[in-house]
Amino acid sequence: MTSTKHTKHRRTVPVSVRLTDDERCKLNSEADAKGLSLGEYIRMRLFGGELGDYVHANRLSAEDRQKLLAKILLRLGQLDTVQSVNNALKGIQSGLIDPSPEFLAALDAMHGELIALRRDLLRALGLRP
Repeated sequence: MTSTKHTKHRRTVPVSVRLTDDERCKLNSEADAKGLSLGEYIRMRLFGGELGDYVHANRLSAEDRQKLLAKILLRLGQLDTVQSVNNALKGIQSGLIDPSPEFLAALDAMHGELIALRRDLLRALGLRP
């Protein structure tokens, strides 16, 4: 297969393999232990190479992922952002709250925190932010 366009990343093509439940479980466990996705782990096993050839730069170890998820949960527990934003919107709609510059700055700060939480959560899940 040759491509006429030069791209930054090589195109991947799906391959289907039938496994027993035990075989699939074993592969998943081995991939998780190395901090790899199942596809990355299978490529490493099939084609050899160093572990670094198959690991995304932002992939976390299982221990680091657990620590980051715990940090995110702690931060979420300390925030009452959703309720605060809901109350603020109701107050604005009812005319009880005048959206002053200070109030808008507080909303902007909450927005920034939610963006940071989303980024950290995606990273902890092994996804790109």
